[in-house]
Amino acid sequence: AIVNVELPHNLTTLVVMAKTITQASQVGQAEAEWLVTKQVVVRPSVPNYLVQGDKLEFLALVNNYTSQQQEFEVNLAGDGFEVSGERSKRIIIPSPGQELVSFQIQAQQVESLEIVIKATAAETAHLDEVKVPIKLISPLVKQTEDVLFRLQTNQTQTIAYSGQDDPRDYLQLELKPSLADSLYFAYYPYLANRYDSTPEKVETLLTNQTYYQFAQELGLQEQQEQIAEAIRLDALALEEAFRPGEGWGYFDYDATSLQLSAQAGLALARAWQAGLLDDYQATRADGWAAYLSSRLHDSSASLDDKAVILYVMALMQQGDLISTQALADQANYLLSSSVASLALALQELGDSERARGLITSLEDRWQKEGDLLYLSDQPQSYQTSQTPVYQTSLVLQAYAELGIRSPEVFQMAYYLNQARRDYGWNNAFESSQILRSLAWFAVVYENQGQDYDYELYFNEELILAGRVEQGRIVDGESSLRLGVEKFDKPANTVRLSGSVPSGMYLKLEIGSYQSQLPPSSNISLQRVFRGLDLAEKTEFQLGELAIMELAYDGTELEDSAYSYNTSLIEAYLPAGFEIADIPLANSSQADRQLARDIYEGIPCAKQQWIWPQNYEHYLAIRLYQSLPNLRLPDWGCGYEYPRVMRVLVRASFAGEFGARPAFVNSQVIPNTFAYTKQQAIVIK
Repeated sequence: AIVNVELPHNLTTLVVMAKTITQASQVGQAEAEWLVTKQVVVRPSVPNYLVQGDKLEFLALVNNYTSQQQEFEVNLAGDGFEVSGERSKRIIIPSPGQELVSFQIQAQQVESLEIVIKATAAETAHLDEVKVPIKLISPLVKQTEDVLFRLQTNQTQTIAYSGQDDPRDYLQLELKPSLADSLYFAYYPYLANRYDSTPEKVETLLTNQTYYQFAQELGLQEQQEQIAEAIRLDALALEEAFRPGEGWGYFDYDATSLQLSAQAGLALARAWQAGLLDDYQATRADGWAAYLSSRLHDSSASLDDKAVILYVMALMQQGDLISTQALADQANYLLSSSVASLALALQELGDSERARGLITSLEDRWQKEGDLLYLSDQPQSYQTSQTPVYQTSLVLQAYAELGIRSPEVFQMAYYLNQARRDYGWNNAFESSQILRSLAWFAVVYENQGQDYDYELYFNEELILAGRVEQGRIVDGESSLRLGVEKFDKPANTVRLSGSVPSGMYLKLEIGSYQSQLPPSSNISLQRVFRGLDLAEKTEFQLGELAIMELAYDGTELEDSAYSYNTSLIEAYLPAGFEIADIPLANSSQADRQLARDIYEGIPCAKQQWIWPQNYEHYLAIRLYQSLPNLRLPDWGCGYEYPRVMRVLVRASFAGEFGARPAFVNSQVIPNTFAYTKQQAIVIK
């Protein structure tokens, strides 16, 4: 049997299978491979990208599959690059055989280039032509600035632009009716998860109670019922962890802690006061309330523990006004968070004037950074958080519950809103505290129940319009990205118009590409390239293995008021390098030895093992840094700097390549970033 087929227009191996069957049910089959090729094949070798200005030795392998040795003319054409030397070369290739041809090119200042290489046989006119597009990366460095404004109706705000009019510069605007925007979404994991430890149960119960009130204020009936059921489950789990006459431990089998017991009692007392406990749980309340009351006269109880217990007693309608006022006289010896608890206890007991005076007396403890305000009295312990976030959260909540209005309230809210940028597992406690206080802030200060229309003007041109109902944008647009053609230099204006009762928040991201790097702020990052002998070098041989080393220094953050830092490093590779296909976590003995070798000379205390994500032209590395406010004193886990990260790379393409500055940016702490210097790498 003969079958005629048209071959596909690609080089591949076809598998041909034939089967037959006779009328007598005899069967048979055969299989063969069929190589589809061309008489002339050109195989170029290029990197995935180049930096504008890079010089590349462009290599192409020309294969001769004709029936005879021939002379070939190889021509180079295309756009976006300059050629050093001839664009056409003649080579002689035997049959069958191959020959390598090279051209020296330099990338121009454009967004992409396309190389067209064609090889033509002189005698038989067989030819092959290949088009190779290459993405070009700008040597300019992208710089971003995040800004948050609170705009009042008809208020004009100036936005500075200091870029170089790069066509990629932009301004991203997002208008929010409230700092509580998206809080319910961020809160949902706390509703959905059940935790085992007592501190986690306490956090979950307190956060769910706050969002029960938040949902009630916004009229979210279905969500409110869902949260109420979660609260009953949380309270039951927490009550079952109580040991009569002893209190609560971190886990059921741990020794009890009065500080932790006071926090657990507070979570249950708030649920009891809100009527969210069922009859069985309510009957058990007397047991743990009596235990906490008995500890008020315990000489081993700290003043801070007693402040929380007095608040619990007030919520349970068993408070003692005289004892609470007496402890308020010693407020100078209490943490800010404990002062907040005492103020709320006095409010419950009817002494509103003393409560307001007590909480406003914390003014001399305020610490300010620009428009941000926070409180920081002492480092935290592990089980009972006393971080600046924790203290500021409780003080802001007290201001909200007491209905005190002042500019500092908004500055505390800005600080907490900034601190909630990263919701990793390592700061789940702080995240829940931030969510609670911002929810209280939104309900009290942001008129969540009012409906209104809004318009936003940029340089007096209307760019956004819509309607807000119950604290949410229900109609119109709330975000927009503007290109550089819309900018005025050096300043632009935004103005809010409409029937907005208490203002809106405008979040801006200004992105610009610039040749001048800003000075590093709060942290530093250094980058060097090394050979496998660990000697620093900038010239390598094609095919050579090398090391890209990054050294991160966070010493300045050791005195920060923050308790942790998560940074994202973008480590840009020169176009001539590729990540070596030898993972440091590989199970082979040789690779494990290589991993040890490339960290030779770096003390263990300074080694930073990484699991980078490999993108097209850079590595993304997430770096977690625990700060003194969060460290366990018992662990003594200080950090030695610089923290050194090493990545194995291979010199895969010949030429002269620019290594764009590596960049590290804090995901948590404002105005914390660093750049490395731009470097040049030669691969021969």
